[in-house]
Amino acid sequence: MRLNSRLVAAVALAATAATIGVAVGATQPWGAPSSLDRQAASFTAAAVTVHDQSWHTAMPFERICPRGLVSVDASLAFIGAIQYKVIIDDGPTALPGTATASTTTASPTTSNFTFLFNAQPFEANDHHYVQLWWRALNPSGATLRAATLIAQYHEGSLRC
Repeated sequence: MRLNSRLVAAVALAATAATIGVAVGATQPWGAPSSLDRQAASFTAAAVTVHDQSWHTAMPFERICPRGLVSVDASLAFIGAIQYKVIIDDGPTALPGTATASTTTASPTTSNFTFLFNAQPFEANDHHYVQLWWRALNPSGATLRAATLIAQYHEGSLRC
């Protein structure tokens, strides 16, 4: 598959995932509006190579104050075969879970995926933390060249 075809396929997949995520969130009886009025973002451009299969943080956590549906878009530029996920509050993985991506060449490629979770107040406040984690799929290693994390959400109201 040519690079242009892969890029078009990746963009189409990301758009489909975002559309499905919004549609699913709008139909869920989660008790909070799914309209977005806030956005937070973080990024890294420091290349990191790993040769183990342990999970590593891609960048510092993003602190947000959401209520209801939260959409987290993760984009990574990498070489090799990787898995990545978004962790919420040092605990569960955002839906749908772990994403896998790989390249068969020594050239960097990109991957983008939208993760979702429902934010509820915890211990009388709406503060939550989201963090992007990644790992190499095999012992030959992988290099993360850059990553972005964008969270879109409806602002919470408890001690934000």
